[in-house]
Amino acid sequence: MPIAYGVLLAMGGQENWVTAHASTVQVITPYDNKVTFRHEGASGGGKSEMLEPAHRRPDGSLLLGKNLVTGDERHLNLTQNLRFASCN
Repeated sequence: MPIAYGVLLAMGGQENWVTAHASTVQVITPYDNKVTFRHEGASGGGKSEMLEPAHRRPDGSLLLGKNLVTGDERHLNLTQNLRFASCN
């Protein structure tokens, strides 16, 4: 794969277009609305993890963040599941 990416970089440089090292995922809501996200970044930056199911707490909520000083946590409750589709 590095050779193919190198070829894209060289072609982009010659033809004056951008080559992005990115991954995309399409999120489908329970109402069949579709939103496509693109995550651009270096290798090891978490792009492939976009297709993984969300890591939920035992009560089904998602942990958004934790205050390291007070220990307070922020959670998000999603009552309906979203579907994820690869955009390959």
